[in-house]
Amino acid sequence: MSFEEKLQGSTSTGEVVFLSGGTDGIDGPTDAAGAITYWSSFNSEVKSQLKEAKEQGLNPDDFLRNNDSYAYFSQLSSGQYLLQPGHTGTNVMDLQILLINPFN
Repeated sequence: MSFEEKLQGSTSTGEVVFLSGGTDGIDGPTDAAGAITYWSSFNSEVKSQLKEAKEQGLNPDDFLRNNDSYAYFSQLSSGQYLLQPGHTGTNVMDLQILLINPFN
């Protein structure tokens, strides 16, 4: 079952925003520290990235299989979701922030 099918088959409702990034400002050989992604269970002014990817002909499962999130986020909406602060000169840790807004 694909990532999209799992989300669409979910009975959960709400919105999820996830940021993953490194404090050093880069991730391996790329110019990005990470990316921001979001999902919404309803049609609103903020559409889900999954819908954007589909409209752009991108299949997230292909990128997941290749462990290549940088290529995915670079192509998705012209890279607007990449976190690109530039090299900070510090490497304290990687940060993951997850915000969940469940609907009742």
